[in-house]
Amino acid sequence: MVEALLNFSSREDLIAYLREERKKKERFATRFILVTSWQQWRELIKALEFEVDVVVSLSHFCRGDDVFPYLQGVLDTLEVGEGKTVLLFPLAEWLRLDWEDGSKLLTKIVEWPEGKIKRLYVPLLAAREMLEQGLRAFNRYREGLLPPVWHLKGGEEEKCELIVAPFARKGMEKEFVSRNGVKDYFSFWEKDGWEKGGVPSLWLVTSWASHLPPPSQAINFKVKVYTDAFSFISDRFNEELKVEWGAEKQWKWLVEQVEEETDFDSLCGKILNVKNYDGKTLLIRWHSYGADEQWLIWLWGKLREEKGSYLNAVLQRTQKVADLEKEAALTIFSLSPTVELCQQRRELLELLQVHSMPAEFWDCFAQLRDPLKKLQVLTDLSEREKEQVIMVVGSLLEEDANGSWREYLRVAYPDLWCYLQNVPVRDEFAADYFRAYCVSRVKNRVDEELRRAQEEWTEEKYWSYKPRREIVEAEREKGAKVIWVDGMGVEWANLLASELQKGEEEVEAEIEIVRAVVPSITEVNKEWKEMDERVEYELDKIAHDSTYSFPASFIKSMEFIKSVARKVKEELNLCPRVVITSDHGLSRFALSGEEKKELPPGYAVERGGRYASPGGEGSAGYEIKDEERKKMIVKDGNLIWLTYDRFEGGGFSGGEVHGGATPEECLVPVIIVYRGRKAVRINVLNEGERVKLDHRGEGWLEIEVDKPLASLELRIGGKVFSGEEVSPQRWKFSLQKLGEKEYTAELWELAWKIGEVSFTVERRKGIKKDDLGL
Repeated sequence: MVEALLNFSSREDLIAYLREERKKKERFATRFILVTSWQQWRELIKALEFEVDVVVSLSHFCRGDDVFPYLQGVLDTLEVGEGKTVLLFPLAEWLRLDWEDGSKLLTKIVEWPEGKIKRLYVPLLAAREMLEQGLRAFNRYREGLLPPVWHLKGGEEEKCELIVAPFARKGMEKEFVSRNGVKDYFSFWEKDGWEKGGVPSLWLVTSWASHLPPPSQAINFKVKVYTDAFSFISDRFNEELKVEWGAEKQWKWLVEQVEEETDFDSLCGKILNVKNYDGKTLLIRWHSYGADEQWLIWLWGKLREEKGSYLNAVLQRTQKVADLEKEAALTIFSLSPTVELCQQRRELLELLQVHSMPAEFWDCFAQLRDPLKKLQVLTDLSEREKEQVIMVVGSLLEEDANGSWREYLRVAYPDLWCYLQNVPVRDEFAADYFRAYCVSRVKNRVDEELRRAQEEWTEEKYWSYKPRREIVEAEREKGAKVIWVDGMGVEWANLLASELQKGEEEVEAEIEIVRAVVPSITEVNKEWKEMDERVEYELDKIAHDSTYSFPASFIKSMEFIKSVARKVKEELNLCPRVVITSDHGLSRFALSGEEKKELPPGYAVERGGRYASPGGEGSAGYEIKDEERKKMIVKDGNLIWLTYDRFEGGGFSGGEVHGGATPEECLVPVIIVYRGRKAVRINVLNEGERVKLDHRGEGWLEIEVDKPLASLELRIGGKVFSGEEVSPQRWKFSLQKLGEKEYTAELWELAWKIGEVSFTVERRKGIKKDDLGL
């Protein structure tokens, strides 16, 4: 038994005994020598090499860099002839790595006869248990008939460590002696390693790692096998990682980045050049990273992204980084989305540069019936989505024009939300009319509110507006650069002004509504013809295009208006004052007039019937009936409709028309743009600046400003309250779920903070919920 060892207290004693013992004639030639310490091993090998005739190094029988020794070749070499002494090593390393094949050599040499060779010395480092396991299969060993096992005592406190893996890692040379392949590993124990000053910690890179059985362990020689890169990462970092979250090449890449880090956050931060995990910051830089770094961001996010965020929901639904973009689009269907979650989703899609939704998105979308649920999952990142948003908003406007869905619209399609805001002018009729007109545009039909607004439109109102020439000439005298946008009516003023001020805190955009010349055709409104002034024609072209369709053409018009804003900003860098105006507007609904009127004798139908021009026989003496006269402007003999009526006989192509005198055709904006945004004066109208809550916890805050605004929001911490316009300069807010204390809130118009207000919230006294104050 190995317990009955022949012990030696020093290398010198062992060598002295060896010299005497080999003189004896024995039946079996093999002498196993157990060595505990790697330092003893080093010195013993050097000594044994001087005592033998033949040195058999196992590395010489490896037929490739990463191949175990050829067994038969080793056995053939051992038959060197009677009377020869042989040193065979390092057998323990073969046994340690591959017991199944290594033990075959052990089995062959246990009873190697002395007739073939005189002695076969087999030193084994930290291999007592392995040797015991191999010898137990021999009856002679169990009966004590084999030569005793030699044991060089001492060095138990010295520890060896071996890492076996199919990969290397960055900077491991600081901790380990690296060996590449089985042959190189065996060579280390034979000679090469000692000449290079080997250390007791080794890292073996071998393709066999994933195929090796669990290694044998010794008290002072620990072996750890990583079958793949993931097993190393999982072992080193105490994280709830799953192997299916990455391909082997990705895990291997990550291993290669590991130096001294034992903390996963530190490793990720080093690789991605950030201090801590921040999903938004990392996604902002997403496309500046390579594929491996993007995978690491995804992996890190699965572990660290805050629960409750949209990104966290997306990450938990993905099993590989390749699914991130698709799930960013689809996860919304599995949630009950708040406005905040929808905003987070939009930002995520933008950062990932998702420009179209996958087919699965549209399959899920087709299952939705509720218009609000449809709006919650849409954005304006693709043309198809924009069209769907417009159709959905058209339905929502039919149900509840001022519902909470508008907050979702602001996230889904900011341009459309802006289009539907009030035009910031003091003219109450124009503000009401164009709000109704814009709503009808999105509904793609004339609704009752627009009909009522039209009833207030008269020839007298038309003439009450200043002529465009008056305002434009005054601005020219101030040195302003004038840009003309053919066909731009008042409906586009808000979107254009908003785009002009976006990202430009100092840019002011003043809007004034003026009248164009009627009939509202370009020929009589070419006030730029003698001026060196820029004219943009695209909006008018879209309107008259024979392929016009809703909502696609409406979207093109919005995009064009935004492009005008960009051009104006460029001009503003060269000129301190820029004016944008138009020759005329356009009407979506006058084209499909409800009833075509008979053309008076001697008149010619013009512009699809929007007006009639005189000149023929009988026109001079024609008298207009009073009832129809109220619907017209008669100017220079032309009969120009104030309503959506049309004269019969006029053909027209496209989806919008002009020539008549409806507000959208003959009123145009003059937008004066300059740097030097004026501060808005704000006044709280509540008595004592106090908001009193009723028994439902609701109270009203009233605000007065010194100029018309497109919209107004009150922001308190993370809460946003949308203002309700009472008049062009008065707004009120319904405040709910606020505690009784003093507040300082921010006021925002579209994308600009215009100021702050302070007020106190308190509960109204004397009314209790149970008695309703009775």
